[in-house]
Amino acid sequence: MAKKHDKISIYVESIPLVEDRPSGVAHSIAGLITELAKNSKFREHYEVVLVAPKRGLHKLDRWPGLRSCRRLGLPFRMRILNGLMKFHLLPPMDLFLGKGVYLFGNFKNWPVSKHSVSFTYIHDICYALFPEFVAPKNQQMLIKNVPKFIKQTDYVITVSESSRREVMDFYKLPGNTVVSLYNGVNRDLYTTYPTAEVSRVKKKYKIEGDYFFYLGNIEPRKNLENLVKAFNMLPHDKSLVIVGGSGWLNEGVIAAIDQAKDEGAKIIKPETFVPDDDVARLLAGAVALVHPAFHEGFGMTPAEAMASHVPVVVSDIPVMHEVVGDVGIYCDPHDVGSIAQGMEKAAAFSSKERKQITANGAKRVKQFSWSASAEKLVDYIQKDRRLEW
Repeated sequence: MAKKHDKISIYVESIPLVEDRPSGVAHSIAGLITELAKNSKFREHYEVVLVAPKRGLHKLDRWPGLRSCRRLGLPFRMRILNGLMKFHLLPPMDLFLGKGVYLFGNFKNWPVSKHSVSFTYIHDICYALFPEFVAPKNQQMLIKNVPKFIKQTDYVITVSESSRREVMDFYKLPGNTVVSLYNGVNRDLYTTYPTAEVSRVKKKYKIEGDYFFYLGNIEPRKNLENLVKAFNMLPHDKSLVIVGGSGWLNEGVIAAIDQAKDEGAKIIKPETFVPDDDVARLLAGAVALVHPAFHEGFGMTPAEAMASHVPVVVSDIPVMHEVVGDVGIYCDPHDVGSIAQGMEKAAAFSSKERKQITANGAKRVKQFSWSASAEKLVDYIQKDRRLEW
């Protein structure tokens, strides 16, 4: 710990927080740092400093929980910063910003001197384990550069024990340098809603009757092509609602959707951006969330579904067992028939069965909180003797 009259600064690389359309990474950073910033015991010894391009600092106001945090503009323009980072020529950033703890939320990082400590998020290593699911340019960039970013950070943060083991095994890292911090679920947003509120949002997106729900990026590892084929095997008395940002390598998904529609399946994919408030209400009204991904670092949307008292149909992969436990309906992501059977099972629940399994899910999801992850991070910071200035 620092001396009593000192405070340790935690510099948070906040570039994702000032992007025009914040990503899941941005929400993760904001969730964790909001918990740190509002903890009175934490504030006795630490201060949070948000670091972003000077022209974008005002955009940090969009995050209510971070408005009390000190802000610093980057010492370089983004064009120069990116160029220096590309060739790994950045000088230690604590020479410009100050010594302390540096937190990087999105694979990349800046070098710091021996007087500071850095933590870098690697949310998952799908790019290494399943390169066929990642856009080639991005995959090649990560394969080439992540080892260098790992080398110049003190700790790697990932988002589940499953992902932690994958990172340690692939990069041959000692266990005391890889930290798993679960993502938290915003249980103020993802909860139950009155039928009238769900109906209002369904009408907005032209959804009628019962529906299965998919939420997430439209990208190959999410296995949407098999999901659509599985849905088309079911009776055409329900809809499949797909909400998510466009990704890459999606020709097969588009073809599967077109074919299913031609054969009478009701598939609704809003082309406009769906705000979080609408997403939460659509999720709460679903027969089930279906998430047959081939690989995940955590599994945010199944956790949000459990918080919303909605059954989940998920892939039979280790991280889903870690997150969903015994309240999930598991399917083989490679087997279209298995996915269809999982959806049929969710739709066939009696009122009593549905109430029981969703209550168990809502109870289970309480373990995924930003406050618990923030406390774990602080514990790591406190144990690092380099911060005894």
